[in-house]
Amino acid sequence: YGGNIKGIISKLDYLIGLGINAIYLNPVFLSDSYHRYDIIDYYELDPVFGGKDELRELVDLCHSKGIKIIFDGVFNHTSDKFFAFRDVLEKGEASSYKQWYFVDSFPAVNYPIPNYECFSFYGGMPKLNTANPETARYLFDVVKYWTLEFGVDGWRFDAADEVARKFWRDLRREIKALKKDVVLIGEIFDEASSWLEGDQFDTVLNYPVKEFINDLFAYRSIDVELFKMRINSYIMKFNKNVLNSMVNIISTHDTPRFLTLCHGDKKRFELAVVFQFTFPGVPLVYYGDEVGMEGETDPDCRKPMVWDEGKWDRSILDLYRFLIETRKESIALRVGEYSDLCTEGDKGVLAYKREYGTERIVVVMNTYNHNAGVTIELGNSFRGLARMEDLREKEFIPVEGCKIKLSLKPMEWRIYKAAEE
Repeated sequence: YGGNIKGIISKLDYLIGLGINAIYLNPVFLSDSYHRYDIIDYYELDPVFGGKDELRELVDLCHSKGIKIIFDGVFNHTSDKFFAFRDVLEKGEASSYKQWYFVDSFPAVNYPIPNYECFSFYGGMPKLNTANPETARYLFDVVKYWTLEFGVDGWRFDAADEVARKFWRDLRREIKALKKDVVLIGEIFDEASSWLEGDQFDTVLNYPVKEFINDLFAYRSIDVELFKMRINSYIMKFNKNVLNSMVNIISTHDTPRFLTLCHGDKKRFELAVVFQFTFPGVPLVYYGDEVGMEGETDPDCRKPMVWDEGKWDRSILDLYRFLIETRKESIALRVGEYSDLCTEGDKGVLAYKREYGTERIVVVMNTYNHNAGVTIELGNSFRGLARMEDLREKEFIPVEGCKIKLSLKPMEWRIYKAAEE
């Protein structure tokens, strides 16, 4: 669609105004597909995106504004036009690169079905043998090159659970020794605790929690009690530091946009966004969600960003700006302990708190389509507190005996902070 590095540079003021502090790019390396997940050359930017001088300009500008740049590393497979696989096709068993792939027999053929392992059974994406030392060394050097030469701050690794674990352990040792604060993010769709023990990834895209969010807010297939049970079971799998670094998502380039999952229901969408920004972890905003973009599965969810401001939903944009700013100002929302809260009254009310030191945040949302009355037990850490402040409406409510009483409109949410006396 014509998007490129210069385009990102031209929109940096918009991104700064939104409040983001990191940009994750899908693959930017040479490829001949629209998605760029079949890489032909890992050392060259695709010309449609621009040149290396433009990349340096983008990284330097972002760093000057406190914004990090995260690249997408596709190390599970390559294009069938990648130099090593071309050599295998041309030389067969005599190829020096035959151990880089999983070829069942020679010659390697794509038709009628590939006789080599590939991603998603597609012959244009032959699977790499990352257990092969030469293959691993080549890919380690790729990460080093972009990290050290261009100042890339982090990597999101595609199809990470299909790659040899030894590869990730060795990569982590090498890259962290060169740049200790580089962030390594795995794409793991399933339960990921075994990948987050300090020897592989720093974090993963949080697809399990996305499924819980889908079920409660989009599909409405579970109730609040079951949602709380699933969330608490999830939390028990991770230590606090890992939990606070998980990348929380509601939309991605691989899934329908969340507003579409909600059939355009803005209230349900808003509840999901509020949860995403107030639950432990790092919120990832998929471009366009913040202005109300919709889209079904690939390629519809990958439509270009709408830059016609007349087509933006300003109320959604205001919500994102409020939540981003609130999270930046609240250490409790960034790293605080999470606990759900006991409620008396309507069962469709979800309430939980985030606490760090003396800072206490309470989030309440009515998941029902009707008015709800509720009494919320805040716990002993709120003892002696007289009132709480609604962070959006700037209004105060009384706290009586560690409890607050609320009347909520359909799909209404509120974020409260313990008020200074």
